[in-house]
Amino acid sequence: MIKFDGTNCLFLPSFSRNSVSTYNIKKLFEDSFTIRTRVKIDWDKLKPNPEEQVKYGIVCLNGMDMGIFCNIEENKVTNEYRKCITAEVWTNVDNGTAIRNDLMLEVKDDDKFLDIEFRYGKDKFIELLVDGNWSKMHLRGEVVDYSESFLWVGCCNNNKDIPENLTGNLYGEMKNVIITSGDKGFLECDFTKDITMAHNVTDYKVYDYSGSANHLLKKFINDDGQLIIF
Repeated sequence: MIKFDGTNCLFLPSFSRNSVSTYNIKKLFEDSFTIRTRVKIDWDKLKPNPEEQVKYGIVCLNGMDMGIFCNIEENKVTNEYRKCITAEVWTNVDNGTAIRNDLMLEVKDDDKFLDIEFRYGKDKFIELLVDGNWSKMHLRGEVVDYSESFLWVGCCNNNKDIPENLTGNLYGEMKNVIITSGDKGFLECDFTKDITMAHNVTDYKVYDYSGSANHLLKKFINDDGQLIIF
């Protein structure tokens, strides 16, 4: 199991530095795909901020963020708070304006692991499933280009010069993350395996069992503030 403490995260760059990946992010977006994860969120450490719409990344692509997020939503009328899992993708409509297409499912039982699934039907729809609850949205416009985006696990974006309120660093625990397109595996990481096993988790990487060699990287920052890609 991996624990996210608001400072650490994992990522997959849009390119393979050593040319080991056989199935990169650009290829993933050529078709529909599904993201699945099992995660327990430390809701007490999430801060509601309706003015800035703060969200925390679970599994997502950066830029105009796409994927699975969580947040605490405030009802300004009743002053009540809702703990939510959200799914999001951005599209361009006819006049060139980018709009956010998002779904939200409220979490009632907040002290347990959640089975979450995000389905992207290429250029057509997104679906969100959380512990058997389901929501679907048909997309308006053309999906923005995510082919150069990084995939992040445990945050929204930890690239250089990202404002703190947009990093979306997660608090909680995660057991796995799996991304598939049809019957083809893009990424499969199992965090429940013994982390002392060198082939599973090292100081730098987390092994990808899908066969596509998309090994997630741990975040390392050098003295110049640059994200190091091994």
